[in-house]
Amino acid sequence: MWRIKKKENLREKEKTRSDIIGFAFWIGLLLYIIAGLVMPETGRWCMVNEGWGAGIFLFLGMNFLCAGIRNRRKNRTAVVVGTAMAIVFFVICGWMSSKMASDLIAGPQIAHLTSVTVDEYNGLHGLASHRYYLCGYDENWEEYQFDISADEYYELEEKQQITVLYYPRTERILKFL
Repeated sequence: MWRIKKKENLREKEKTRSDIIGFAFWIGLLLYIIAGLVMPETGRWCMVNEGWGAGIFLFLGMNFLCAGIRNRRKNRTAVVVGTAMAIVFFVICGWMSSKMASDLIAGPQIAHLTSVTVDEYNGLHGLASHRYYLCGYDENWEEYQFDISADEYYELEEKQQITVLYYPRTERILKFL
């Protein structure tokens, strides 16, 4: 049977391995966040961008679960809190990825938008403070609002009508037609 040893009882080699695994986890999470910042808002990678947020909650849930399991001999409260936090993060991850999964199952739809406007939202500060949106109405006067990139914002400024292939639940544009 496998036994989890306390950190002070581990040999130096095992301590180093444990520290390397923990360090690799946080480096992986940091790289994952950086990759999410450079993902495009539209195009064939748009659903990867959508799943990026859910992935962060999955990483955090796994971290809390592992921390609770690792400290189960020393502190029973750590197991309860770690497991509870992991469940909360896993539920958030499932909720965030449910729209994406249902969009991928149903497939994209086509919308011909009229009265097209593009909007720019300036946040307070930071990397993600600028957001760009494409807004318009379809033939039934249903309003649509999609995230777009800065390049697409400047390309679409003069457009009055546009046809898009999009995912309805996540409101991500797959392609401009």
